[in-house]
Amino acid sequence: SMVTWALYAQPSVTVGPWTVVAGVRPFRHNAFGRDVTWELSTAYRITEQGPKLRAGYAQGFHAPTLNDLYFPGFSNPDLKPEESDNYEIGLDHAWLGGRVTTSASLFHREVDGLIQFGGSIPENLGETEQKGAELEFAADLGRGVSIQGHYAHVRAIEEPSGEELLRVPQRTAELALRYAPLERVSFDLRGSFVGSREDVGRQRLKHYHLLDAGVSVRLSRFAEVYARIENLLNREYQEIVGFPTH
Repeated sequence: SMVTWALYAQPSVTVGPWTVVAGVRPFRHNAFGRDVTWELSTAYRITEQGPKLRAGYAQGFHAPTLNDLYFPGFSNPDLKPEESDNYEIGLDHAWLGGRVTTSASLFHREVDGLIQFGGSIPENLGETEQKGAELEFAADLGRGVSIQGHYAHVRAIEEPSGEELLRVPQRTAELALRYAPLERVSFDLRGSFVGSREDVGRQRLKHYHLLDAGVSVRLSRFAEVYARIENLLNREYQEIVGFPTH
């Protein structure tokens, strides 16, 4: 079994248009020992109702799972934890009295020992780098109709070879439309796009796009019934080489 003991503290302070948040997490993992991770972020409100600039840094620690270590035939008991440094800057803004929100971010992530399936078993890579940009928006169109979208462009490579990380698409996008004619009832339609990416053996998987639909009925504060149809247009695509999906 694996057990992690941890404490987490997150003080914050706001002075005028500035907000600063810090975090520290000392922990002990029964298999991988003790460590401490920390994070620091700040935000600056340009005007009272105007855009907000933000920036942040965070360390990460991710231990391999029990399946990664011990699943028969598909595991690696010599795996080490991943350790990462994450940087992000962004700009957020609300328009039309908050009915429309937009966000733009640039990010950079460096991971030492990334766990990746390069064949039948997981392996630790050396140093890897992921950097890119994200755009998000959400809008309340009135009469129970809302829309939101997301686009990301990522460059993910293994260093020093410069080879692409497996199964990390360079481009992804999503657009979702929601209609709630009643307080307890909602319908949603969600389209997604996943760009081409490399897989095992450096085989390149084609891009694909999907359309999903769903309905949700809230019965009470504690109960909800929902139904969902995935891949509504019955597109054929592959998330992993050799395993086509409909």
